[in-house]
Amino acid sequence: MKKTTLLCFMILLLGSCKKKETPTNDLPQGILSTESATATTDDCSFFDPLDSLDTADQVKWLRDNQNEACLPQYDQCRENVHKISQAVYQQALQEYWGAVEVVTTEIRLGDIEALSNQSEYVQFIAAEINGNKVVKLMATDNFTQSPTCYSVPLFYSIQRLHELTAESVLVFTAGKKDGKEVILFGVKGTSDYYDVSSAPM
Repeated sequence: MKKTTLLCFMILLLGSCKKKETPTNDLPQGILSTESATATTDDCSFFDPLDSLDTADQVKWLRDNQNEACLPQYDQCRENVHKISQAVYQQALQEYWGAVEVVTTEIRLGDIEALSNQSEYVQFIAAEINGNKVVKLMATDNFTQSPTCYSVPLFYSIQRLHELTAESVLVFTAGKKDGKEVILFGVKGTSDYYDVSSAPM
């Protein structure tokens, strides 16, 4: 009886220690957060300083101000920087692929989240296209325009604004804008397309 009681006590003790290691409120609120977005704002003036900075300084500013820059209230601001119309998306595909069949790569949001344990501007998601025209994503500490990079908070914003889940699929492909190769993506089953910009936001 004493052994059983001792065993139960040890199990409870280990369970409580485990919970203390990773309290829920300390986990990053990422793409798959179940929290609904707070009221978003169309006032993006907080980001006005970015307009006068080159790309490297934009990254520095976003990192210096990321506690506020990553707030859900600015989800619409982040999306606005990257969202493109279906017409712009189709034109970019036409310039790159011409008469050749468009090759796309489907990636679950859950898999994108797994690329980085960061939820702010500490890392970026780099997108490259290989010889078979398949898009590969990876986390990187540096923002670059080649390969194309997207901010991690951008994916958080898209998730919250469109109420996506781990199983939601983003469809990536190559396109061309002003003679330059870009990587575009859209939310599968919708007309939401992103991105011809090279902004780290």
